[in-house]
Amino acid sequence: MDFLEFSLPAEPLVLFFFDPCEDAVLVKLVDNIRRSLEANPRAAYLIYVAPTPSKMALLDATEWLVRLKESREFNFFVYRSK
Repeated sequence: MDFLEFSLPAEPLVLFFFDPCEDAVLVKLVDNIRRSLEANPRAAYLIYVAPTPSKMALLDATEWLVRLKESREFNFFVYRSK
């Protein structure tokens, strides 16, 4: 299934990405997650492994995500919804 078509569950979320797509697709994916959280407010955590600098910039620019943790050594970042 195309993950852009997947309906996120209404329960709290932990989303794990290992650099799954191109920047343009990630923009759509992040917007889908935002809309899901607006429709059903809940805790959400996003773990991103091996992001490119442009993807980090995209995630850091969102108004609804906060970076909680990062490891440059292991190349992962953890965000949570506000």
